[in-house]
Parts: sequence; C-alpha cells; structure tokens
Amino acid sequence: MLQNVTKIKNYAGLVFKEAKRLKIIYDNPIELVILPKKPTALGEEKFENFWDINELRTFFTHLNTEYSGTHDKVIALFRLLAFTGMRKGEALALQFTDFDFINNTVTINKTVTRAVDNHMVIGTPKTVKSFRTIDIDVLTSKIIQKWQNTQRKEMLMLGFNTNNTNQLVFPNKDNMLLNVTKPNKWLDHIISKYDLKHITVHGLRHTACALLFESGATIKQVQERLGHSNAETTLNIYAHVSKYAKKETADKFAKYVNF
Repeated sequence: MLQNVTKIKNYAGLVFKEAKRLKIIYDNPIELVILPKKPTALGEEKFENFWDINELRTFFTHLNTEYSGTHDKVIALFRLLAFTGMRKGEALALQFTDFDFINNTVTINKTVTRAVDNHMVIGTPKTVKSFRTIDIDVLTSKIIQKWQNTQRKEMLMLGFNTNNTNQLVFPNKDNMLLNVTKPNKWLDHIISKYDLKHITVHGLRHTACALLFESGATIKQVQERLGHSNAETTLNIYAHVSKYAKKETADKFAKYVNF
C-alpha cells in the first residue's frame, strides 16, 4: 500500500515540476507532502543499507578484479559515489567541466531526473543545499582523469568527439545519459558473484556518511559534503547506518567507570 502511495506522489510531483518549469506555479506542493512510514513489526530485522570500511574495501578489491582495464567507467563511478557520498543522479549528470583537477574538487549543480514523459533529462538538484563544491582525494581525481583519457579513445572509435565543453563523465554507448538502472546492475553483479552483503547504490551514500563520521568529520562537514538540507537528515542516516555506535558507547562507558 505504501509503495502505491509513493508512486502516486512521484507521478504527481512530475506534473507539478513541469508546471513550475513553465512558470505556471512557483512552488511544488508535492515537496511539502510527508508520507507515513511503514511500521516495523516486532522482531522484524532492519535492512542495513550500508557497508563498513572492511566491506567497502572488499567490494573495491573485487570491482577492480572484475572490471580493471576493460570497464574503467564502472570503477570510476563507484569510486566517486563511495568517496564523495553524492547521489547517483548527481553523478550521472556530471560533465568533465564540473571537475577542477588542479585543486581536486567537483561541483554538483545538476542531477538526472525524469520528465513528464518519463524520459531522463538533466535537471536541478534536489534542494538548494544540493548545490555544492566538494573536495575529492588525489587518488579519486586520478581515477577520473584516467577514465577521461580512456573515454576519449573509446568514443573516438565510435565516432564521437568528446572534446566539447559539456561532455558527460558517465554516458552510455550513444554518448547520451546513462540509464539510471545500469549502476544497479553493475553493483548487483559484484555482490552476487562475490557473495557480499547486499546494499543498493544509494547505500554507498549511507556508507560515505557513516565513514565520514568515523573518520572524525563534524556534523556540519558531513551535511555540506552530502548536500543535506538540514543536519537532522545527516544525523538520522548516521544513527541508522553506524553499527559501531552502540558498541563504542558501551566500550567508552566501561573504560570510564573502570571496574
């Protein structure tokens, strides 16, 4: 039942989004709608949609084994998702001009969304806070640059000139927007083949959130990096995904009382 309500909300949202684009309305009322949460039955296990650091490391080991040298795009995409925490739609909308490889930053100012006719288009990010420029580590920067060089060669063989200013970072074989379900299939393939704990692509965002906290990042830093509109969202995700929190609390208490 809740799934049907969510679907209705999403379709209604597309209509109002188009009306907003056409300046018929100036606010999308669907954005104010809060759906009821499905109650958790007694004894029902919660789905942990994240990996800890060891599980993430194992995933990348298998990912490199599976795709290195043949599918640099796949490795680059998952590296970016896991190490920045950006949304899948934000990553698929990226252009190479969004990267500053000198200062190692990436600017997020658009996302892949669906138009009224259900076709994928590039639109504005989820919220105002979603517009952001974030730092990326040196290795991630090098992986993206390596993929850029590989992409130029691959696309040239297919007859595409990728030296234009709006070149997509992760296009399909027709140099158009990659289908949003494609990363899901890549991820599921690795999980299934190597018997990893199942998470979704969005789970990599949760993983980034938890690991950022565990590495010592502040609430404000994580909020800004992930593009959350408020700190409560950041804390809620952390509370759900950090499976170490309860153990750490118990250990700290025992160490404090010391008997």
